[in-house]
Order: sequence, then structure tokens, then C-alpha cells
Amino acid sequence: MLFRSFTALAVTDHGTLAGTIYMQKALLAKGIKPILGIEAYVIFEDTKERKYEHATLLVKNETGWKNLLKLQEKAVRDHFYYKPRMLWSEIMEHHEGLILMTACMGGFLAKPFLEGYHDKVLDRVKEAKAVFKDDFYMELMPNRIPEQKKINSRLLDVADLLGIKCVVTTDSHYPNKEDVKMHKAIKAVALRKPYKESGFSDDTFYLLNGEDIKQLMEKHHYTIAERLPEFMRHTK
Repeated sequence: MLFRSFTALAVTDHGTLAGTIYMQKALLAKGIKPILGIEAYVIFEDTKERKYEHATLLVKNETGWKNLLKLQEKAVRDHFYYKPRMLWSEIMEHHEGLILMTACMGGFLAKPFLEGYHDKVLDRVKEAKAVFKDDFYMELMPNRIPEQKKINSRLLDVADLLGIKCVVTTDSHYPNKEDVKMHKAIKAVALRKPYKESGFSDDTFYLLNGEDIKQLMEKHHYTIAERLPEFMRHTK
């Protein structure tokens, strides 16, 4: 039986491919298509040293897998600073066979948008679109965080302006809703914080199903709610 009726599932751990083989085997055993990928820590030449932002990279084919391995090797060997970091220009260079998406609130578009660098957002979108073409997607995420609602609305505006497709992704850090307690405990240990001060400001960071996504997106923006079937088609 397929997990939550999934026919495919992407693996995008933060900065690592270490879990790929385990997830791939587990999904294939359940008849679910594994989509290999990573949520990369990205650095730009024009930003301060050591500052990073997120980007989602998914593998389309064997060429893409080889390019992702090449990028990850460089991230570990050449650009490591506390975390393996990929250089934006190298992602643009080794893009063949890969899909680029905009990631979470820490993403390479969301972060400068929240910091007020709107020109930087447009410049990065135009470069990504020019290189990745139809393999570049805007990620709209369903959660209750106010900043996410602003980001979704802004990304949709830019996507419509420049002819970029939007997809719906869930920022999943644990599989089931009730696992939030374990996640908070893990974060408390990792960050050396009291349990009450750990975790995220929302409890929607599990593997949401279709109804969960619909209910959350209805509270974001009326246009997003109306166009949700379109975005879900792009996702599939």
C-alpha cells in the first residue's frame, strides 16, 4: 500500500546526500518512485562570506545525478564552513539534468525578499530562468507562518510576471504530525535550548496530505487557493 497515496517522493536533506540510498530502498520496496535530491546550502559571490541560503535541487536523469555528486563534492571539499555549501555559479555551470526550486523561508529568493532586497530577487530569478529554463520552479509552501504567506504571494507575482511554473511542496522535517514532540526534543539538544524554546513556530512540518495542503492554502491568498489544482498538476 502506498504511503499516504504517494506515487513519488523526493529526498531533500539539508546539505547532505547521506540518507539517499536508505530512502531509495525504502520507497522502492513500497512501490513509490524515489526522486533524488538535496536542499543545498548556497553561497553567492556578492554576499558576505559564510552567509548561505537554501535551494532545492532534484535529479531528472543520470546526467543530473552525476552533476549533483560533482556539486556536493565541491561543497564538501572546497566550500565547507560548518556545513557543505554550494557555489551558485557552479550550480549554474553544472545544471544539466537537474531541477532547481526555490526552497523554504531560508531560500535564495525568500531570504533576500524578507530582507528587502527586491532587485536581488528579480536578478536571481532571471538568471535561474535563463539557465534552467522549464526546469526552474517556484515553491509555494503551506504553513501558518505569516512570513510564508508574504513569500508565497510575492513568488507567485514574480512567477506570473516571468512565466515560471509554481509547485506546492511541504517543508517536512518529520513524517507524522504527532512526531513534532520528538522533533522539538532533537532541536533542543542540538541547539542547547530548553524544550519549550525549541522547534518551529508551527506544527505543519510533517508530510502533509492533499486535504491538509488545501486547508492551509485556503488561508494564504485567495488567488493561491483558486489556482491550487494548477499548482498541484505542476507538482505531479
